[in-house]
Amino acid sequence: MIDKRVLIDFFASKCSEVKSVNRDEVDDFLQLNNIKIRSDHRDFLVNFGNSSNLITGYFGDCTFNRFKKYNSEPLEYLDGDLPSDTVYFGQDFSDEPICILNSDGGIYSYDGEEISMLYYLNVDSFIFSCLINNLFSNNFFEKITSDMKIGDTREFEIENSKYKLKDLETYEYRYYLKNNEFIVLDYRQGYVNKYFNRLLDSL
Repeated sequence: MIDKRVLIDFFASKCSEVKSVNRDEVDDFLQLNNIKIRSDHRDFLVNFGNSSNLITGYFGDCTFNRFKKYNSEPLEYLDGDLPSDTVYFGQDFSDEPICILNSDGGIYSYDGEEISMLYYLNVDSFIFSCLINNLFSNNFFEKITSDMKIGDTREFEIENSKYKLKDLETYEYRYYLKNNEFIVLDYRQGYVNKYFNRLLDSL
């Protein structure tokens, strides 16, 4: 099974919208404001924090600039107070404020200082989702199966378990890599989309 970091680095290399932040700028802001965050959250801010065309859109904004503004001027935002043991992550594309839980690294929506729902399993699943959506819009993949309805998502998952990309699922999607096919399972709605790119053979 391919390592998720290899896959993320591969897709990031194909995405021209990836823009980093100077690591000293990130570290200085965290120190100045006495903010302690997980190492994977810091790495995300450094490696992707200026990627406006990648991590913003619709209602979403998870840029370093958004993170700075929330932590510098929290009263200017309507995102509310954070649940305990969490750090602000940004605004999800669904218009929900999201936070990262320090204890498990999951990214959750929240309301009234209470965690509501797990949106992304971890930081990697968030950025992977953003990269994939960007590559879809830029026609990196050729779609070979569109919205194929499946009767039993659990059965599909069992039959394709050896192709599943571990630790990258979101609250809506599971991802699979089978030879040069990239497969997306919408397990809430019960649909499968399959995509193709010969470059996937190199992984």
